[in-house]
Amino acid sequence: MNRIKFKFDFPEHLVAQVPLPERDYARLLCWDAHLNVKQDRNFSELPALLRERFPRSKFESVLLILNDSRVYPARMRVVRKSGGSAEVFVLSARCDERIPCLLRPQKKLRVGEVLLSDADGSPVFEITSMNPPEVKNISGLVLSELLASRGEMPLPPYIERAPSKLSDPSLGAFDKMRYQTVYARESGSCAAPTAGL
Repeated sequence: MNRIKFKFDFPEHLVAQVPLPERDYARLLCWDAHLNVKQDRNFSELPALLRERFPRSKFESVLLILNDSRVYPARMRVVRKSGGSAEVFVLSARCDERIPCLLRPQKKLRVGEVLLSDADGSPVFEITSMNPPEVKNISGLVLSELLASRGEMPLPPYIERAPSKLSDPSLGAFDKMRYQTVYARESGSCAAPTAGL
């Protein structure tokens, strides 16, 4: 697969840094494959667009698939015993022993290293594997509680404002509520589906 085919230029001023207050007014790109026509519409128009495209007799057979999982605060900023900063990005919040994750800075971290909370210096993770990266929760809290209290929402790289916990604590609650699709239900995703966000 040639990854360059997935790269494209777009005007930076069109990348929303915060969600719209009325989420259903978010833009929706519609492409009619039969007519090869693209249109800019609003998300609120989706039900009408489906009814317009599929006559009532066929509408019952329309299958609309949504990723309805909620995003958990998967990013944890930690401190190494040496004083250097690091980051653990938890890929699955369903276990405490061998937690798949992404580590940063991966080249400097080592198996057996204990990572400390950036908030109070208490031990939170021990690195158990580097290939693939895995950590063990040693905080004394259930992983979901640890992430809820100290984790950050994993804002995508195209959102260029500073992480909420560092820039403005009130944004942390805002991000946890708004960095979700409007149809998110059960917690289970380490990132929001970009197309739905």
